[in-house]
Amino acid sequence: MTIKNSTLPKNIYKVQDSWRLTPVLAQAMPRIETNTRLSQNISDLMPSTLKSGWRAHLEGKKLTLRVPHQALAMKIKQQAPLILDGLKMYGWDISDMVVKVSQFNRPEWINRAPNKVLVKNQRVISEKSAQRIAETIEHLDEDSPVRTALQQLLAHRAARQEKRRQSAAEPRTFAIKESATQLQL
Repeated sequence: MTIKNSTLPKNIYKVQDSWRLTPVLAQAMPRIETNTRLSQNISDLMPSTLKSGWRAHLEGKKLTLRVPHQALAMKIKQQAPLILDGLKMYGWDISDMVVKVSQFNRPEWINRAPNKVLVKNQRVISEKSAQRIAETIEHLDEDSPVRTALQQLLAHRAARQEKRRQSAAEPRTFAIKESATQLQL
């Protein structure tokens, strides 16, 4: 199936045309097109699990793949001989391939500042589970570290429940103030 390039109205240009009209951008266009074709060929050679998450850069005969983390780098390094052979079959003259870990698209949790707290999905121990844990504690030795850990878990659960009861018992002053201001109006 072929697609004809339709002519555009007089004042509308394609992105490539506007790049070619600007001298500085026109110099970068061949390199961008080359890296795009190279990235597509590499993607065709990669297994489905490795098709995304990396960027390719070609400097002379040296191919550099930038990846966000070490695990992906190791997987790609295992595939390096196959990728180089496949690129030679596509017509690329590449003699060396380097895989570098880079910061370009790391997940937010990796780039998070050290003082920023990640909110976790907090779980609540049900009453039945607490009873089972208490029964288990009775069967453990007095000096067992597991027994100590389970006791601390139950103590923490009891403290949290008490805190919830106290906050539920406190009067909601906001609701009272809001109704008082409504009465004044």
